[in-house]
Amino acid sequence: MKRQNLSGAVVLLAALSAATLAGQIITASVEGIVLDPAGATVPGAKLRATDTATGLEARAVTGADGRYSFPSLPPGGPYTITIEAAGFNTEERTGITLLVNQNLRLDFTLKIGSTTETVEVSGAAPLVESTTASMGQVITSDRIVDLPLNQRNAYSLIFLAPGVQGSVSFTYNSDNFSINGGRPGSTDILVDGIPSAPNLANPIVGIAVFPPVDAVQEFKVQTSMYSAEFGRSGSGIINLIYKSGTNQFHGSAYEFLRNSDLDSNSFYSNKNGTPLPSFKRSQFGGTLGGPVEIPKVYQGKDKTFFFVDYEGLRQGSATTLQTTVPTAAQRSGDFSQTFNSAGALVTIYDPNTTVAQGSAYVRTPFPGNLIPANRIDAVAKNIVQYYPQPNASGLPFSGTNNYYVATTGVEDTNSVDAKVDENLSDRSRFFARYSRLSLNQPAPKELPSAVAVAQNSPDNQAQTNNSAAFDYTLTLSPTDLLEFRYGFARIKLDYTSISLGFNPTQLGFPSAIAANADHLLFPGIAPANYYSLGNPGQGDTRFPGFDSHILAVENTRILHAHTLRFGWEGRLFRSNDTESGSSTGNFSFSAALTQGPNPNAASTTAGNSIATLLLGGGSGSMLIDSKDGATESYYFAAFVQDDWKVSRKLTLNAGLRYDLDLPRTERYNRMETFNPTIASPLAGPAGIAGLKGRGPEGRDGVCRRKRRQPAPVRSPMDEFRSALGLRLPGNAEHGHPRGIRHILCRDPAAGQRDHRQRGLQRRDRLQFQPQRPDAVLVPQQSVSDRIQQAGGQYPGSPDGHWKLVREPGDRRQYRSLHGKLGYRHPAPVAGRHSHRRRLRRQPRRKPEQIG
Repeated sequence: MKRQNLSGAVVLLAALSAATLAGQIITASVEGIVLDPAGATVPGAKLRATDTATGLEARAVTGADGRYSFPSLPPGGPYTITIEAAGFNTEERTGITLLVNQNLRLDFTLKIGSTTETVEVSGAAPLVESTTASMGQVITSDRIVDLPLNQRNAYSLIFLAPGVQGSVSFTYNSDNFSINGGRPGSTDILVDGIPSAPNLANPIVGIAVFPPVDAVQEFKVQTSMYSAEFGRSGSGIINLIYKSGTNQFHGSAYEFLRNSDLDSNSFYSNKNGTPLPSFKRSQFGGTLGGPVEIPKVYQGKDKTFFFVDYEGLRQGSATTLQTTVPTAAQRSGDFSQTFNSAGALVTIYDPNTTVAQGSAYVRTPFPGNLIPANRIDAVAKNIVQYYPQPNASGLPFSGTNNYYVATTGVEDTNSVDAKVDENLSDRSRFFARYSRLSLNQPAPKELPSAVAVAQNSPDNQAQTNNSAAFDYTLTLSPTDLLEFRYGFARIKLDYTSISLGFNPTQLGFPSAIAANADHLLFPGIAPANYYSLGNPGQGDTRFPGFDSHILAVENTRILHAHTLRFGWEGRLFRSNDTESGSSTGNFSFSAALTQGPNPNAASTTAGNSIATLLLGGGSGSMLIDSKDGATESYYFAAFVQDDWKVSRKLTLNAGLRYDLDLPRTERYNRMETFNPTIASPLAGPAGIAGLKGRGPEGRDGVCRRKRRQPAPVRSPMDEFRSALGLRLPGNAEHGHPRGIRHILCRDPAAGQRDHRQRGLQRRDRLQFQPQRPDAVLVPQQSVSDRIQQAGGQYPGSPDGHWKLVREPGDRRQYRSLHGKLGYRHPAPVAGRHSHRRRLRRQPRRKPEQIG
């Protein structure tokens, strides 16, 4: 299958290369009209534009209307334009500096005389661009280098352009700026003409190239009314180009140092007796550019040039954490010294003492506000040992905010770029560039080393970006120019949790959780108003890669007063994402289970989430294979742009662009959809005529997905599943010894009837909220409930405890909708915890196989 995917990409590139494709303009152009002293046009005049830094020459000839054009010149310079015409003096215009995507209008009036006489005119190009209606702002290299920039991020200068707001950093998903009110994350970022903002897992783009300030020639922020060459943007265009080498060697070396030696400590650090955390930032690097010269082998002056740069960042910044952790007494079940902010005792109520009192229910507190040792859940007892001891006095009475730590967050980056320019002849040239950025942000240490494995976010974050660009320009004639462009950008992430490798079985959780987890992590434990342990949330451990490729060709032709640009472009996007998705469990605990005397009324003097944790009364979920996907999509565009010089004072810009942005498909056929219009297989068992809704089977027009290999043959009405969950065992379960046995469940739709299935009971579990023995299950007669009754079971709970039941092996099931269960219970509704894993017959690929 992988071979077929690559073949598909090759077919795309081959098909695009056979057509005339379009790329974004990364060059500049000069055009104008040549007149004699009487104001008449001068046809047949010969013009030559020379880049004095590299020796690059471009030639043009005026037409019958006296017009000329240099349609593609590298930005920079300075340029010298020389004009020769019979019967007129030769004229030279020097000191012309061109900007990226600039269309400079430069008219000449020749003087009568001999061509051997030269008239030299020195001066900068006019600042007003009168040949295009595009709105934007160019940030030149002088401003880039001279203006102060925090962390020297060149993208920070985009906020100098009107209509740009937001923020930007060095991380891959920092495209958090908006241009003229457009959606953040939808800006097309072009680096040397190559899109450098790949699609991420979410429908936004990232940033793959972060050029050092000293390596940027200039960039232009195009805010509105840009020409048809540009597309696939919902929030403007950023057009950035790297510097190139010249005929002279130029280089730079620098270091910017900042530290906290003269900084004062914060108020809270002083209050808690914590010294000032260290802050150090050292940003250093250098650039070097010039001609490629190999003594006695190759002389690259006026022909071959190179430019390289390196930049490193070593930063340690202060970060603080102030939170609340349980005291030693609370961990043992002693809440006799737990007070609220007013100094009143917080009473802990026993949920097992809930009784009816009139139309309501009441509870009684634990004697002495102490939870008996035999009531403390074994798993919870192990969990609370991973809390650090309080190291601060906290607030008066309540003692909250009793843990404070000041530490250092580290950020290290290394970036390198290399660019080669080659002037093959006066008619053709090309350049190639490669860029790489590596960023490492290890998680700051907020907990003591003995319990560091239970630390909450952030995680260890590593990022590697690679980008390459190739551009070839061929002048077919003075009025016909062809540009070919290819490039790619890739973002690779390596995010790992501090607790990666921690087996939750150590806490007493069933081994089945670890056996089915995507990654072994410390489970998420979140008591209300206390520090949360672990962080197995989605994205905490992930190894995705995001790619973009472009192949483009653009043709420019000058036809009298018309400058035509037309062509096509094609892009390939791939997003390979792997995320853990709470596969070892994410549990929350509130004070509701231990509040009272009215169990349904919250109070500041009753209930505590740590007490709920100790009783095992939590709720949560586990999620497996929640966001593992390898998607790809294609984008095609065609455009034609005409800049028509209607007169010397009027230019009309007209363009047409057609974009075809195809939706994503799963490269390994692991994505399904749900169609609500197909008849449901549960219509008969549920007794609901006309019930619709089911998932697709095969490629029958229902599921719009890509299939690159034959699907396994199976019945259109079944699928394979493996399930692991927590459920309420029935009456026959109560009192039986541990082991494999039948589980009796109650089906309220069919009366007292046994539904037997094999399962493995585990009593070493984290209990959820206990139920009363006389709890009554009340089915709500909605459509979803009737479906659930037809295809599912409603277990009771005579002993008031949740127990883990494992359904071993793969078993064949009909697809079903999951309805709701309604419980009438004197205590708050018990939590429910389950996870289900769908298996397909094709082999499961590891993350490294789809990167």
